[in-house]
Amino acid sequence: MHAMRSARTAVSLPIRIVSAMVLLGGIAIAGDAAATTYRVVALPIPADATLYKSFVGTLSINATGDVTGSLLDANAAKQYAVAWSPPDYAMRILPAPDLAYTMATAINNAGDILGVAWNQSGSQRVNVIWKSDGSIVRLAMTTPVVGGYAQFPADINDNGVVVGLFEGSRGLRPEVWVNPRVLRVMTRVSFSSLAYAVNDSGTIVGGAEGGGDSPNHLHGFRWTSDGALKDLGDLPGGSDVSRAYDVNNSGQIVGSGYSAVGQRAVMWDGDASIHDLGNLPDDPGNFQYSANRINDLGDVIGSTMDDGDWLWTAGMGMLPIDSLIDPDDPLFGAGSFSLYGINDAGVLAAGLNKSDGSLTPVLLISQP
Repeated sequence: MHAMRSARTAVSLPIRIVSAMVLLGGIAIAGDAAATTYRVVALPIPADATLYKSFVGTLSINATGDVTGSLLDANAAKQYAVAWSPPDYAMRILPAPDLAYTMATAINNAGDILGVAWNQSGSQRVNVIWKSDGSIVRLAMTTPVVGGYAQFPADINDNGVVVGLFEGSRGLRPEVWVNPRVLRVMTRVSFSSLAYAVNDSGTIVGGAEGGGDSPNHLHGFRWTSDGALKDLGDLPGGSDVSRAYDVNNSGQIVGSGYSAVGQRAVMWDGDASIHDLGNLPDDPGNFQYSANRINDLGDVIGSTMDDGDWLWTAGMGMLPIDSLIDPDDPLFGAGSFSLYGINDAGVLAAGLNKSDGSLTPVLLISQP
């Protein structure tokens, strides 16, 4: 086990951000294709482990370049939450709070890591925050475990607000921990809903079902800290379905919607107006798009059903990430890349899908 690093002060955090960007080799510029290629930096893991894919995404990266994720041993007998930090990125296993299995789901800029711990049978489960000072804080749970889980934490902001989902007798509901001891289920959002992300002002986004004229109506939602709930709607001509997966500190939201040509990657501006992010260059017109993460500069990462993951910026539009890898990089051509996180330095947290079926955690570093 490795202890978490010491807490940062408000003064040291900006210094660490600048240092990390220098170490990682580049600074992204909003709306500008400042980097056309990426070099690949493999994150060290034990030889008998592989990256674990969870439905909330495998890797999370913060402003200083700290990364967290979950690993599975070769025999799938043990799963554990891990973290890597600059400058050496040596992997450390996060301590388990009396339960053998752990999973990390998100990290904030303070270095606090959000996750879950459970026993082998799943009969015991707790949601936790691994604090940057080395302590472990358990999140409040209001119901017994149902079908393996009752609450699941998906994201944490810099103020320690956590969002996720609640599973109860009426299906899934979005939830928010305003602090570790206070859990609130968002009853104003209809059932079968999930909260995926929260920004530092407390704006929560997710996917919600209910309302509208059709029983299949499914729209993304935005909930602000003043209690205002906004139905985000969908693109014109679509199937009346959208989901919101991430929100930045400018209030820009990304997710998926539908138009007459199918599922699209979309962005909602601060006024909730919706925009289609467009197509990959070689798209024959039938890819299914989803925008999954956005940084504070407005850069977006996403995926398609048929043609891999992509990066979108206002300056260069949407390009497949595999086409942006430096041809001289030793890992060029070693496999395809799945994107999980992007920070404000433009560093991408990704998985390298090798031809032998293994998945290696990597950082993609922009080269000016």
